[in-house]
Amino acid sequence: MTSLMNNIIKYSKKLQKKAKFLKSLYFILSKENKKNFLFLVVVSIASSFINIIGIGLTIPFLEIISKPEELLANLQRYSFLSLLQLNQNSLLILMCIAYVLINIIALSTRIYCNNFALNLSSAIGTQLATDSLSQILKKPYIWHKQSNSSDVLSLITNNVEQTQGVILSLTLVVPSSTLVLLIAFSLILIDPINTAVISFLLIIYYVYVLSYTSIRAKKNGVIRVKEYAKVVNYAQEFTSLIKELILQDSFDFNIKNYRNAVFNFRSAIADNKKLQSNPKIIIEYLFIIILLLTSTISYFLNPSASSLAIQGTFLISLARIIQPLQQIFSAFNGLFANDSALVSVLEAVGSKTYDAHSISSKHKGKDYGHFGTNKSPNLIELNNVSFKYSQDPDDSYQLRNINFRIRLGESVAFIGKTGSGKSTCLDIIMGLLKPTSGNVQFKGNDIYASVEATKRWQNSFSHIAQDFCLNDASIMDNISNFQDIHKANFNDILLASKLSEIHAYIEALPDSYDTRVGERGSMLSGGQRQRISLARAIFRARDIMFLDEATSAMDRDTELKIIQNLKRLNYTLLAITHSRSILPYFDKIVLFSDGTILDVGTYSELTIQHPGLLNT
Repeated sequence: MTSLMNNIIKYSKKLQKKAKFLKSLYFILSKENKKNFLFLVVVSIASSFINIIGIGLTIPFLEIISKPEELLANLQRYSFLSLLQLNQNSLLILMCIAYVLINIIALSTRIYCNNFALNLSSAIGTQLATDSLSQILKKPYIWHKQSNSSDVLSLITNNVEQTQGVILSLTLVVPSSTLVLLIAFSLILIDPINTAVISFLLIIYYVYVLSYTSIRAKKNGVIRVKEYAKVVNYAQEFTSLIKELILQDSFDFNIKNYRNAVFNFRSAIADNKKLQSNPKIIIEYLFIIILLLTSTISYFLNPSASSLAIQGTFLISLARIIQPLQQIFSAFNGLFANDSALVSVLEAVGSKTYDAHSISSKHKGKDYGHFGTNKSPNLIELNNVSFKYSQDPDDSYQLRNINFRIRLGESVAFIGKTGSGKSTCLDIIMGLLKPTSGNVQFKGNDIYASVEATKRWQNSFSHIAQDFCLNDASIMDNISNFQDIHKANFNDILLASKLSEIHAYIEALPDSYDTRVGERGSMLSGGQRQRISLARAIFRARDIMFLDEATSAMDRDTELKIIQNLKRLNYTLLAITHSRSILPYFDKIVLFSDGTILDVGTYSELTIQHPGLLNT
């Protein structure tokens, strides 16, 4: 008994911790989902009462079969029933019709509750997946640089799927728990001794089963989350490295790693299903044994009290209680089995990352107004900017004391060896990485002063990356970013394509601008992808443009034409490049070395002062 109480106390503490998670989960639900959940509770209670009425009608129905004369005599005492002049057969038919109708209604309400719970869990799962992705996208850019994309994909797919499974179980627990409580109360009224014995034995069984399975289920849940992230990571690597895999014929080794991860992932799922299904099978047979033992003991203790109606109703009630009990057990088991996934989703959805240097889809496309009158002759200024990824004072800086200015319409090139700080500096200028010290100003205003200031600044420029990924859609959709194209807009697309030197190629295609580019632009060459991404940036119609190795895959002549086209349109350009051929066309060149600016000047000036460095 002491061991039983200790297990009950131990398991109760675990459930209290889970209750906090569930409370957090409820508060992050949308108003619509909260309203539907409360509606489910109300309907479940009503459905349970209807089921109890159906069970209650079992007693008079069986009494008619076993003792028709006695029941009929008792009913004739009521004047309104005596007027009906019921005989044994008519009463049996009437009770049969009533019993069937109430059970049809009870069945219909339970099916309705079950379907409503399934739809609600689907809606909540959709909300969690969307909110998880939304919150992840709102995290600071530095978080994305330091995170593995497979972990993110695992979170918004597998982890959300597991969490939805928990939600589904819990929504089904609402009607199940109500039904179990009402049936238990009815059983106490029918046969208190047997009910007490059966309840005690069931408590012992479920406490020991849950105390045994919960630890193992939780370990399997952790394995499932970790191994699924590996599965996603391997799959991503296979698709991105397919050319190397074919050429090096290294399929076997990679497939072996993938198989191990999949095996561990699916073994964890299978083991948790065993932990849920085996106790269910055991309890079904255990139920029958307990019922037979308690009925036999009850008969010998008080044979006169045993009747067909009472025993029959007791049996039907117990039969009705098995399924909801199983659902409750599955729900609690699922809480532990999916604990790791549930925690990760709640942390993702519950985290509010509105920071001045965050990327927030919430602000996309909104008008944040304009910066005030320029207080400085410079368009962009960096003042004593230093940066390091960690806050640890012992860690080294990626950038140190960066100072330079860019005027309106000026074209500037960042050059330097790999790792010299060019890309980090560009990320800071674009409002992605907040400086550890110093400030970045646009028209004399600090771009990191607030979220709104950062978003106003980011809405002022276009950016083209070296590894820009296109959508698996038409060329037109990729350039317009899926805008509804009218005739005037299409002319803008044509102009953008011509300026990016891709129009002639597109026109030669059979489907022209309606040609699909494939996943991530796989049907195009690297240079063609870059030119389409450049056309998209030009179509966006911003006066400031940042090019991060945006022409690296193009031939020399095309690269020169594009730079000349952009300068002719008087863009303010800031480009990271390793291409020496285009450097003479920039007004200013910033030479980086080991996280600092080594020199700033024109191409001719730097050629004289650093003749060897311009080859980097």
